[in-house]
Amino acid sequence: MATDGNWHRSSAHQASGLGLLRGETRLLWHRHPLRDVEIATDGTRVLGGPVGSSDYCRSFAENLVQEVIEDLDVISRMSSLKSQHCLTVGSVQHRVNHLWRMIPGGENSIFGDLMHNYDEALLSIPRRMTGRALLPDHALGLTGLSPASGGLGYRFWRSNSDCTFLASYMHTSYHFPKLSPALAHLFPPILELVPAEGMPPPRAPSAAVAPAARALARITAATPLVHDRLVGAATVMNHTQHVLSTITNEAETRRVISLDSGLDNPDLPRHMELYHSNCGDAVTLAMVPSDSVTTLSNRSFATGIIRRLLLPISHVTRGERRRCPGCHKESTRESSRDESSRSVDEFGDTTLGCKSSLPTRTRLWHDPLVEVWLMLARMAGLRVVKRCAI
Repeated sequence: MATDGNWHRSSAHQASGLGLLRGETRLLWHRHPLRDVEIATDGTRVLGGPVGSSDYCRSFAENLVQEVIEDLDVISRMSSLKSQHCLTVGSVQHRVNHLWRMIPGGENSIFGDLMHNYDEALLSIPRRMTGRALLPDHALGLTGLSPASGGLGYRFWRSNSDCTFLASYMHTSYHFPKLSPALAHLFPPILELVPAEGMPPPRAPSAAVAPAARALARITAATPLVHDRLVGAATVMNHTQHVLSTITNEAETRRVISLDSGLDNPDLPRHMELYHSNCGDAVTLAMVPSDSVTTLSNRSFATGIIRRLLLPISHVTRGERRRCPGCHKESTRESSRDESSRSVDEFGDTTLGCKSSLPTRTRLWHDPLVEVWLMLARMAGLRVVKRCAI
């Protein structure tokens, strides 16, 4: 028996040089036995994510969620609300992306409380910016939409974990047969797990299959187009996670639009007008405050977030009326939705459009925009001058 501390071929094939090419070749190691090495039987961390039993994956996810909650608590102490938002949306919330690929995060029986804790911690940022302990349904929906869809860009566990895990399973089921043909039956294509109408679901051949099938069922219950997209696709789609997320986000956008339009007076649809206006601005919220152009005061930023979430700025009690601070025009109804024409509303629209505020709009809105356009033109190498108003 060899004892020189190296790997050795068995004597039957040592002379032939076949080494590991023959199944009966044995590798022996004798000098350095394992000492003081922790042996894990329930799971381990692979490429930054958990692989193992449900208990191990839950414990791993619980630790990560707690770290994110602590990070968000530190962020809450920043003096700038815009910095809090940018750091949360651009960095901290992405810490769980890889975790969602490796665990069935939509399984309430295992991860339900973690889902709730994570989403509540993430919601604390927009709640702080709006000064509200609770947000109505339409505002919650807008919080989770992308900035290009008129939202704030927060990625909540409840609406993203299933798509992420399902995309990961589909990737595995496509590549696994090439790597381990003998075990390919353990990860069948996802559509093979969908029961025919009126039939019970097929028996899951492995532990990872059943959660993937349930994730697909939850997704298609809310977004039936996902199933149609999978049926019409190849064995595996390019950018599967992006495709699934896009379809579900579009369905969620339609749901939120329905909620927003339901709040409107059909003759004066100000909510939908402002919503579509917000869809054209996906940049302002993403700009990290670094100079006078990209920095907003907390008051201005909070007001912008409140308007983006279609929330009222001013509140009045029953019997009170709102008054424009410029022209002193008063409302005639408790809610602007009940007004027969555009009046002093609770969302700040009247103040923005009031003729008496024209000098203020020119100084705080028009003139700074002109300076930015001049700066961009000069950065592009153009010679420009500002023309004074006649």
